[in-house]
Amino acid sequence: MERTAKALKRLVTYILIAATCAAPAQDPKEWAAMGAWFKDWPVLYENDRASFLKEFALSGRYEGQDYHLSGTAGDTQGWDHRRIRYGFRAQFSHDLDLAAQANADGNEGEAYQSLWNAALTWKPSPAFSFRIGKFKPRWSYEYFLASYETLTLERSLLSNQARPQITPGAGIDGQAGLWDWSVGVFSGDWDRDFGHFDTGAMYAASLGLDVHGPTHTEKAHLRLDYLGDDGHDGKTSKGPWDHNFALSLDVRQGPWGILAETVCASGGPETAYSFMLMPSYELGQKWQIVGRLQYAAAGTDVLRSTSRYERLAPALPSDAKGDRYQAVFLGLNYLIQGNHLKLMTGIEYAHMDSSQSVSRYDDWTWISGIKMYF
Repeated sequence: MERTAKALKRLVTYILIAATCAAPAQDPKEWAAMGAWFKDWPVLYENDRASFLKEFALSGRYEGQDYHLSGTAGDTQGWDHRRIRYGFRAQFSHDLDLAAQANADGNEGEAYQSLWNAALTWKPSPAFSFRIGKFKPRWSYEYFLASYETLTLERSLLSNQARPQITPGAGIDGQAGLWDWSVGVFSGDWDRDFGHFDTGAMYAASLGLDVHGPTHTEKAHLRLDYLGDDGHDGKTSKGPWDHNFALSLDVRQGPWGILAETVCASGGPETAYSFMLMPSYELGQKWQIVGRLQYAAAGTDVLRSTSRYERLAPALPSDAKGDRYQAVFLGLNYLIQGNHLKLMTGIEYAHMDSSQSVSRYDDWTWISGIKMYF
């Protein structure tokens, strides 16, 4: 009861702060000016008629969040500089784009932690592109969304645990009619920079279909993604499984939206699978209500507790794992300027079963944060 009262108090405080921010925003011209500022100020050079460099712009991202965890394994709280990224993007003639970003660690005070991405893209038409460098493979609808686009502050357990690391590689994306596809080959070795290319290969393939017609909705996209590797020992580019599948359906109709995703990871440790359902509702142009249900299971203890922030519980072992995980989330977002600047908050109840009693837990996690990118 005490935890619930504290959670409700924080929710009311958050709503009051967001409402205060919304008060001076009644003039649409003010919002339009702010949106133009986010798009225009990072552009340092622009010349569509140039024969070589057409545009050069800075890029960056900041995400910070306050967390409160309370459960059977103890309580903890704090502030997390979740993501700090900085870099650039450049547009050249002949349909070439170059983009690179580095990670900083605000919690440890490191200006450079790792190279997030660095890739050259050739896109001669909207239906075809070729990319080479260090970039994110297209796997899992929830994971592949940029962090500033996600409706929740953190992703679901198994899609996060089975996700690929971002390593150097080459990939092709295409589209034909209602179909879209992506294939890529990547290094099996991940490190802070580009890796050493001596740990085999990782493969990614994705096939999508526009199904808004049969579903009679404004938008409906069905997608099957695959992530595999060549079995080389010592791979660090993905989770411990050999074959990771993700089947996703994203539907939008008016203010309503729903994302459903099933993940199956097999080979290596015990096969694990999960199901996630994320409904959402838009209250005008500024507010979003988001829910999420997730269930994950495996034959043995291979599901690892989330690093944000269940793993931080004082009485929980740092390597705590279980065989059955259930979680329910409810959140509220306020879009100050779309995905460029928004406030987010949410509370989640999670339950983990395990053969080891010390790794079992029930907890509540309340997270409130800000996301900004340009």
